[in-house]
Amino acid sequence: MTTIYLRFADRATACATLESVLGFDGAQGEDGRQLYSSGLHGTTRYHLCFLADAGVRTGGGEDHVNLLWPDGAAPVPDFGLAAIGPLTPSCMFGSPG
Repeated sequence: MTTIYLRFADRATACATLESVLGFDGAQGEDGRQLYSSGLHGTTRYHLCFLADAGVRTGGGEDHVNLLWPDGAAPVPDFGLAAIGPLTPSCMFGSPG
């Protein structure tokens, strides 16, 4: 699995981009947190971690999202400038070890 780190100006931009690129259902609960954390892009199942929803502060009002993409699946979609390479990623999928 490959983790792709994404940074958006805000949650609305994150959801709109993820919907247009991945077909992600950006439905949110009454508390503003995402209802879904995974989806299908064609036949490829992906998983998302919205860092703010996981309690990770990133500052500046930006919304950071980690995308877990299976190795050997379809090529990773192009997220343009939203794709970043942080020095210290803040969210992990599953338990370590």
